[in-house]
Amino acid sequence: MKTKKSVDVITLFSRGEDMTPLQFRISLDDDFCDPMVEKKLLTVTKESVTRSEGILYNCHYEHGNTISFCNLKFDQSSHKWKLFRM
Repeated sequence: MKTKKSVDVITLFSRGEDMTPLQFRISLDDDFCDPMVEKKLLTVTKESVTRSEGILYNCHYEHGNTISFCNLKFDQSSHKWKLFRM
């Protein structure tokens, strides 16, 4: 499912400016769903589009007893996280 929905993300920062998403949750119809835990970070890609720079994280996450794939994007100009694909 492709989406560009805003998400809440708990992030781990390293000594540099590197960050890793640890946990996120999305809102569905004014209700928040249970937190989804990032299990394995597959790739990190820095993107630069005309006015917006961002970092795209491809990862496996766990929700309940299922493990799935998603793309999270951090928009560096607005400092917001987006769920790109789930």
